Amino acid sequence: MDKLVAHKLRSTNRIMAKGQIKRDAKELVAAYINDNPLIDVLEQDELHDHYQAINTILEYEFDTPNKFQMARKGFLGCIREYNKTHKLQLDEPVVPILAERDNLTIGYEWFVNGS
Repeated sequence: MDKLVAHKLRSTNRIMAKGQIKRDAKELVAAYINDNPLIDVLEQDELHDHYQAINTILEYEFDTPNKFQMARKGFLGCIREYNKTHKLQLDEPVVPILAERDNLTIGYEWFVNGS
């Protein structure tokens, strides 16, 4: 298989996997909201408790940091849709930002030439 084709295939599979994680998270959040409607929430503390419960569910289902981040994006999307549907202004959940790796300070030349 050509390398370029393999990279495109891997990229496509990765995008599809991320989308599936978001859809799964939206389904979990929607199921929670169906059981516990947020329309009646009047106090910020009560909303915080609901968000904590949803967060616990997502942490349990999506165990790696990248999957959890994608799940939180799905959670955010679900709350935005809920706000539009019910004409509410509930606070939107925060999506964690994962730290990226620093570039290597030791380059290829150091390994090859020793300096």
